[in-house]
Amino acid sequence: MRWGTWGANLDDKGFADMITGCLELGIDTFDNADIYGGHTTETGFGGGWRSARVDRSEIKIITKCGIKMNSDLFPYKTKQYDTSYEYIDSSINRSLRELQTDYIDQVLIHRPSPLMDMEDLAHTFKELEGSGKVRSFGVSNFTPYQIDILAELYPLATNQIEISVINHKPFTDDSLVLSAANGLEIQAWSPLGGGKLWHDKTQEGSLRNSRLQDVADLYGWSLDEMAYYFLFHHHTEIRPVTGTSKIERIKTAIKCEGNQITDQQWFEIYEAARGHEVD
Repeated sequence: MRWGTWGANLDDKGFADMITGCLELGIDTFDNADIYGGHTTETGFGGGWRSARVDRSEIKIITKCGIKMNSDLFPYKTKQYDTSYEYIDSSINRSLRELQTDYIDQVLIHRPSPLMDMEDLAHTFKELEGSGKVRSFGVSNFTPYQIDILAELYPLATNQIEISVINHKPFTDDSLVLSAANGLEIQAWSPLGGGKLWHDKTQEGSLRNSRLQDVADLYGWSLDEMAYYFLFHHHTEIRPVTGTSKIERIKTAIKCEGNQITDQQWFEIYEAARGHEVD
């Protein structure tokens, strides 16, 4: 999301350098969405991986659709969600063109719609998987109950949710339990809290960050290391979706995956994040 105009505003070479840099570190999966950069970031990524002369089989491309958001390219009057077959199919066709590929490894429905028909959505997944355009489907930001219903109708691959030391509710709202029970990979967007771990001007946020800093200092961790340890420690093997455009920060995430913390340390982080001990 932050490689394009919503962040670093990389050109083709910048995208290419990031892609090859990630591959050299063993990272081969790249998370996109049709709306990123006002519907322009997929175009940048497509040009980037082509410029890098990377074989398509070396990378896995995830993209998301389902949000109609106003932009210069798509001047929608009202921001809305659309999970109809016609819209999802048209979005995927555009993503295929912009990403310069003939298939997408995984497509996620970006947000659940209040008008969503689960049976129609499952049918859409089956049709588009059968067409060869998409190899697997998943969801993003769905409730645990919605996931449980949809997973009965179609074998979902992924649940991408906001989860971090800042937003730790998925640890107790059954998101992780039901995702694991249905065989879904759990991907954590905003694994560092979208910057709030460092910059939260609210009184509550400042106090929380101070407590978290105390835990990090106790063990000699940086704040981002602590945040990654918090996710990696869970038995469901949460996969963080790093939003950075800096290779060094990606290296930090990789280092943390290879290290271990104790249950005691995890609960110390959790207590600091909540502001009180567990009930």
